[in-house]
Amino acid sequence: MFRDFTLLGFRIGVFSLLLVAGFWLGSAIFFRLVRLRVDVPVWKLRAMVIVMASLMIVGALMMFHVLYAVPVTSFERFFASGSTVMGAVIAFILIAPFMSKWFNLQMSWRTYTDLATLSFVPAQMLGKIGCYAAGCCWGRECPAEFGAVFPIDLNVPAPGGVPLWPIQVYEAGALAIVGIVCWIVYRRNVPAGVVTGVALIGRGIERFLAEFLRGDAVMSSLGLTNAQIASVLFILVGIGFILLRDQRELTLANGSVRRYRALEVEPQV
Repeated sequence: MFRDFTLLGFRIGVFSLLLVAGFWLGSAIFFRLVRLRVDVPVWKLRAMVIVMASLMIVGALMMFHVLYAVPVTSFERFFASGSTVMGAVIAFILIAPFMSKWFNLQMSWRTYTDLATLSFVPAQMLGKIGCYAAGCCWGRECPAEFGAVFPIDLNVPAPGGVPLWPIQVYEAGALAIVGIVCWIVYRRNVPAGVVTGVALIGRGIERFLAEFLRGDAVMSSLGLTNAQIASVLFILVGIGFILLRDQRELTLANGSVRRYRALEVEPQV
């Protein structure tokens, strides 16, 4: 585990560094994909990313308290306890229908979710590697030859001195596969919304299976962990995105968007 390093006299946390890198990478991909379709001023894109990221952070904080049954006793505790990417994804899905309209992107909200999803998955992958560096989201105990041993340190959430499944690395690899599949689907000229659906299904399956190896899971009364229940909902919502895809708007391999308006009739001169 490599938690931090010193550069020019400043101590830099690897987790924080990877979060910033993920945000920068996701923003750069999103800017590029949107500007391939519509001519949007950079300031508008930056404002949209800031609004979207702020709401997703709130969603990530709220979902942490739900998944891990952490009571909110104060405003400070709400922000200091922790966060989870699943909450950020839920917040993103809830605000997506409004974002493209608020910022007048001239594209359907399903196309907006597809582009943002393609940007978000690689950022999330970097975040998982950051989790490994920080010692959070740890795995269960495992045979020594397969495990990672975290130091015994009060600042490291994971149990120290025992071999644990490096589930954070496994999840990062799974997210890389999900991201590659999403790009392949995106390049196959599919209706708007399909990419988002594929990502949600992939993310749901990945997290559902990962819970069997995670050591920080919280069981529910249904015999599944809270995260597994959320994963099932992810899969169902992903199926819904695919079934309710927008056939009028297709993502083409060259990055453009083709709109079909079957009811539009040219005026007669």
